[in-house]
Amino acid sequence: MFIYLVLASLGLRVGQARHEDLFALVGMKPRAAAPGRGDLHVVDTSALIDGRVVDLVSTGFVTGTLLLHEGVLRELQAIADTSDPRRRARGRRGLDTLVELQKLPTIDCQLVEEAGVLDVDAALVRLARERGASLITVDHNLAKVAEALRVPVAQVNALASRFRIPYAAGDEVAVQLVKEGREAGQGVGYLEDGTMVVVERAADRIGSEVAARVRNVIQTTTGRMIFAALDGSTE
Repeated sequence: MFIYLVLASLGLRVGQARHEDLFALVGMKPRAAAPGRGDLHVVDTSALIDGRVVDLVSTGFVTGTLLLHEGVLRELQAIADTSDPRRRARGRRGLDTLVELQKLPTIDCQLVEEAGVLDVDAALVRLARERGASLITVDHNLAKVAEALRVPVAQVNALASRFRIPYAAGDEVAVQLVKEGREAGQGVGYLEDGTMVVVERAADRIGSEVAARVRNVIQTTTGRMIFAALDGSTE
């Protein structure tokens, strides 16, 4: 009985250690273990262009398998080939993000091919729902649709706002103004993490970087908004 137990234990250990070789002897490949529900993620175009998904993966917040729908790849290619230099830069940033993700050892990127897809967003929600995956996005409207269909959503902006060092009234912030605000005289810019900064009486400074003093910070459904005045303003 002792010999039988020892031989059975030895056989089990050899099988576990050399299972790939044993399968190869009979011309078969061992089936890989299926990832858990929380290890499957579907990434959309906005998240790749945003780029912060690389940080989520490299720090271990996102692991497992990342599903890339071919519709997303087509969208990135179309944006990268556009004649608009700003949109072209966004498309290329998304493609660069994809390349970086493929280099990370903690994530397995898999292309999901599906012909004849006209609505990529709908295809992503359906893919996540069918595979039991979470959806990674910075698109607020897409996130709402996914949540309505009970698809888990990892909103990059929401996660970033949770860990972001908050600005408070009186803090100084430097921002590049890119457009006019809703109210007359306002200039609007964005911080690196996507936070909108509205600067009063700065419409004439659009196109340049300004130093502003924070007056108020409000939380919205899409993230934080900072209202500020040009540094040195007495109002």
